[in-house]
Amino acid sequence: MKRFLLIAVVGLVGLTACKKDKPVEPQKTRKDYLTQAPWKTKEKNGSSNLDPCELDNIYTFTDTSITFNFGSNLCQGESPVPLIGTWNFYDNETKIAIDIPLQLGQSYKDSVSIIQLDDNIFEFVDKDGDRFVMQH
Repeated sequence: MKRFLLIAVVGLVGLTACKKDKPVEPQKTRKDYLTQAPWKTKEKNGSSNLDPCELDNIYTFTDTSITFNFGSNLCQGESPVPLIGTWNFYDNETKIAIDIPLQLGQSYKDSVSIIQLDDNIFEFVDKDGDRFVMQH
């Protein structure tokens, strides 16, 4: 009887010791969230009632570049040709600097302060104080 009990205990210990740990997924970085898919504006300054020309704008971040594709509904002054520039994090990845070359040696520069950045939401305030909420 003692032998049976000993074998049963050893067997149970062996079975529980063989459980494989689930692999730990690496935690996403802010860069991962920003570059995982294109973003569209869903809200500006607390309102989701946006001009149709703003609804089809697509913002794509890659490793160090950003592309503004203004879609087919162009707002006044927008180009049907996508604008391509650079971006980088600064201030401990709480802000993003954007620099887009334009015509005649000019460039569009902006700085945004990140409020929320995750799998679904990119919320920020731009240098003019406008708050934007973007989604995939």
